[in-house]
Amino acid sequence: IDDCSFHPCVRYAQFEKDQVVSFVPPDGNFELMRYRIRQEQNRHFSPPVYCHSQWSFASSNNDTNKSSSELDDNAPKTTSGRIVLQCGVTSLSSLIFSSSRKGPLQVEDVAVTIPFPKQTRSTSGFQVSTGNVVFDEAGKVARWSLGKMDATKKASLTCNFTISIGSPSSSSTSSKSSTSGNGSDRKSEPERPSPPNLSLSWKVPLASVSGLSVSGLSIRGENYRPYKGVRNLTKSGLFQVRCN
Repeated sequence: IDDCSFHPCVRYAQFEKDQVVSFVPPDGNFELMRYRIRQEQNRHFSPPVYCHSQWSFASSNNDTNKSSSELDDNAPKTTSGRIVLQCGVTSLSSLIFSSSRKGPLQVEDVAVTIPFPKQTRSTSGFQVSTGNVVFDEAGKVARWSLGKMDATKKASLTCNFTISIGSPSSSSTSSKSSTSGNGSDRKSEPERPSPPNLSLSWKVPLASVSGLSVSGLSIRGENYRPYKGVRNLTKSGLFQVRCN
């Protein structure tokens, strides 16, 4: 490990001498130590959870059942979209597990945050095989909560939505530029939004990324018999799934 930093309660001189973290704990919960794993180990990290996404957009549907003379150039165009997600737990992971762990790998509190394009006008409902979805209409963000998962459990999500891909001002501007460029009255097609990146969160009990372990825990200066225990917990932090 590299770049260790400690809470002010730690006796740093003793750590430098004996590699023992000795401290007088303050009241309440606190962060005792922060560190980084070495770059070569971080480069080969394999997360325990995967998420595959597929976004698709159809052609604009404003022109349905209209002749060319009936088209309104100033009307905003819309198009339909569809998102398909596949999530699961990988059988191979670079996490280092505690010796007290028993049974198969189990990932807890798995959740996927799905930011929809800001131009989204409506969604036709979410269909999920596992968990539940909460959609924030104001922020155009959906959160898919899956709970506990293991390698035998697969999850899928599908959703159809409608987005606006043009506005009266942008349509007229595109039309004028197209006409002045080649002398024809062909309209340029508005650009569709790029698929946004997804955020994935999870935690794995009794696991560690670096393999750091506590060999012993002693408490001195107390008259009562305190409970002692060390429990590893790995959290995802900022974990994004980038979509092309």
